Amino acid sequence: MKDKVLNIIKSIKFFNCWSLFYAVILFIAAIYNYVYNFQYYSFADVFINYQGGFVRRGLMGEMLYRLHGLGFDPLHTALLLCLVAYLTIVMFMVKGFKRRGYSLGLLCVSFLIGGVGIFGLSFFRRDFIELCILLIIVKSWTKMDFRLWLMLANALTVIAILLHEPYAFYGLPIVALLTFLKTNKITRSLLCWLPSFAAFLLCLKYSGNAEVYAAIMQSIKPYADYHNVIEFFTFDSLSVMRMHLHYNFFAILNHLPTIIGSIGSILVTLYYGANATSQYTRSYVSPQERTNYFALLSFLMLCQIPMFTILSIDYTRTCIYASISAYIVFFCLDTESCSKLLPRWYRNLAERFLTAMNRIVPPTRLKIFAIAFFIGTVQQTSQSTLGLFRDSEFGNTFMVLYKMARLLIAGC
Repeated sequence: MKDKVLNIIKSIKFFNCWSLFYAVILFIAAIYNYVYNFQYYSFADVFINYQGGFVRRGLMGEMLYRLHGLGFDPLHTALLLCLVAYLTIVMFMVKGFKRRGYSLGLLCVSFLIGGVGIFGLSFFRRDFIELCILLIIVKSWTKMDFRLWLMLANALTVIAILLHEPYAFYGLPIVALLTFLKTNKITRSLLCWLPSFAAFLLCLKYSGNAEVYAAIMQSIKPYADYHNVIEFFTFDSLSVMRMHLHYNFFAILNHLPTIIGSIGSILVTLYYGANATSQYTRSYVSPQERTNYFALLSFLMLCQIPMFTILSIDYTRTCIYASISAYIVFFCLDTESCSKLLPRWYRNLAERFLTAMNRIVPPTRLKIFAIAFFIGTVQQTSQSTLGLFRDSEFGNTFMVLYKMARLLIAGC
């Protein structure tokens, strides 16, 4: 009896049925989060503008400020842009998974496209807009003349950095690698991106202060007059970095060290990213295919070490940057280009790490399902290590059903 139950749970049919049910849960959760739990504090980050002078992350907010002068609602306009960008990424991922024969249910985890259903679209701000920009850049690399591509990609990369400067940690490494594939010269590949590097350095220099904050808050008062995340402009940069470092590695919340949630989120993203598709697929996933994606994923996670340490506590967002941007490159490039994208020494190192990881925890369908079902990535390390369970598919399903029951009871 026990073996029969385990065989059912390990079947692709069971996984697909569960994933379909969970997708409905995510849809309900997304609506609930929009109606009852919209994160105005976080989402206000998109309203940063240039009314106090040039400042990082101000491009989108300046556009929204101008549109407000023309009679548009900045909040709904921003939400619409973010929703369209999210749906674009969803369609791209679904198409890529279907073409490769991967189970679509694998996409529901918090560090791929399921995070919007768990945390709400407002938590992710401009993230999917940036990923759409990266998608355009990588797709155009496969179709355009190289010189024309360089001009287009530089312009789009500058826009993405002005929208949100952390884009540079995963966007710039990708375009530099793509350039190297064409030029085969490291120095030239880096020099091609001087305008983008300059935009990033400008954002670092003009990071905001109390005067800029006051000017921005005054300008957005008609449509965002509430306590919000822009107040970080008033804080000393060193203090903010220390705060991030503290929550990521040294805090103890709910009697548990937050470092467990931090390291756990990274390991889950790497292990699941490397092995989930080979366990739930209609076709054979070759070792080269698995290594190609894992090498990209691990490389982009390494590029974001500043985000994982002193620049952010939003671990789910950072894991999504790495996971989805790796899939964008993986799905857009042919196998040969993917194999040549990273240096051979790094691919060999990634392959050895993957082999060692899978020797310690051999991948099986039951393990992949258990990870998706019981473990997620922490939304923020300040949420405590319990977020690993809370943000899993089981944890989110329980919370959604609990909230729905409360609404029904209140309605009665």
